[in-house]
Amino acid sequence: MRKLTGAVVMAILLMSAAACKREKQDTTHEEASRLYSGICSATRLYTDSILAASDTTQVNLLIEHFEERLEAINYDALPDTDYNLSEGQNDTIFQLLSALTEARVKRLKELGVHNPAPLDSILVAADSVSNQ
Repeated sequence: MRKLTGAVVMAILLMSAAACKREKQDTTHEEASRLYSGICSATRLYTDSILAASDTTQVNLLIEHFEERLEAINYDALPDTDYNLSEGQNDTIFQLLSALTEARVKRLKELGVHNPAPLDSILVAADSVSNQ
C-alpha cells in the first residue's frame, strides 16, 4: 500500500470541496418562482371560490382562509424571498389581489350587503375595545 503525502491529501480535500461547491446551486430564483406560483395559484383559486360563494358567511370564511393560506405560503419560503420577485411578478400579484378584492365586494353586493367594508378596515368601534 502506498503512503499518501500531505500534498496529495490536500489536493484530494480541495477537489472534494470544489465538487461540493459545484453541487450547491443558488436557489434564489427557484425559491422566488415557487413563492410567486403559490401566491398566484391561491389567489386565483380563492377569487373563483368567492364568486361562487352561497352566502356572506362563506365569503368571509374564504377571505379568512385565504389570509391563512398566504401566511403559510410565505412562511414556507426562505426569509426575504419576496425581495427577489421581479417587478412584473409583483405587478401580477397586485393585479390578482385587486381582482380578489373586487370579487369580494361584487359578491357581497350580490348577496345584499350594500357597503362592504374594505379588507383592511377595522370593523370594531374604537370605544368598544378595552385597554387591558
